[in-house]
Amino acid sequence: MGNKPLILIAICTRKLAVFEANCARGIAQLSFPAGYRYELLLVENRRVHSGDLNPIGVDIPVRCVLQRQLGLSSARNRVFTEAQKCNADWLALLDDDVVPMDSWLDEYVRAIQSMPDAKLFHGQYWYRFPNGYSLATERDPDSFEAVIKKPVRFGGGNLMMHKSLYSVHGVRFDPRFDGCGSEDIDLRHQAAECGIDAVPVPRAVIQEEITTLRATFASGFHRKLDAGVSGIVMLKKYSSTLAFSVGILMQLPRRFIHLLRHWSRVVKATSIRAENRDEILDLAIADLAVFLGLILGLCGYRGTYYSRNEE
Repeated sequence: MGNKPLILIAICTRKLAVFEANCARGIAQLSFPAGYRYELLLVENRRVHSGDLNPIGVDIPVRCVLQRQLGLSSARNRVFTEAQKCNADWLALLDDDVVPMDSWLDEYVRAIQSMPDAKLFHGQYWYRFPNGYSLATERDPDSFEAVIKKPVRFGGGNLMMHKSLYSVHGVRFDPRFDGCGSEDIDLRHQAAECGIDAVPVPRAVIQEEITTLRATFASGFHRKLDAGVSGIVMLKKYSSTLAFSVGILMQLPRRFIHLLRHWSRVVKATSIRAENRDEILDLAIADLAVFLGLILGLCGYRGTYYSRNEE
């Protein structure tokens, strides 16, 4: 038993109740392929525990640790520390508000076995909209087969990575992205600089419901604004001062012209009462939010959407 590779499934959460209402339901239904050992790790990112963890319904070791330093990067980097402590061979990352499909782990194990040289895999997100809509999130098809045919999104809430990424190459989540997001894109960039490409696994699907606050216009606008901010943070991190200045001088005018074109389409669509005028307006508003985010990022704003404040 001890010679089998260990896969550590890790989830960061602010409230155990959120995990239990979403991710835990999917984990309870997972198929655990033979030939591996499995453990489940929960990192609760708050000053004190929010409560006792209820039984999940899986016959694998389960641990819950408290990470008192608040922030998404702090919580996820604690996962790396715990993975090293238990000498996990592979680390699977899930968000607390997603539900992995029954075959999620099977698909990742199949990918690991069929591509032994790959060190980083990412699965597909399936966004569900029971009600409302999101300015920031594209609507997905209603069928599984249609979802897996789409380009596979890359996100920190659906990853499988080999221990060499964080143990040998020192890949970490960067706290500079805690306020604006895109910390997962930065992680992928770090891996690429180490010569490690992210391999898509279309059938390793997690479902995420876009409900309550995330389905509001204000939330969508805020996320798009933070996307603009993260663009500035990313450019500053990976560019020299000269390259950054030249890039901004070239890109901002282009983005502004693009924005004007979007809003001219809105005016035209509204004047002729086009059937897709609402969709055109949404695209223009989203583009405006990103542009404003770029400007705010240049002024030093670092976003607040992913900020973690004690409740």
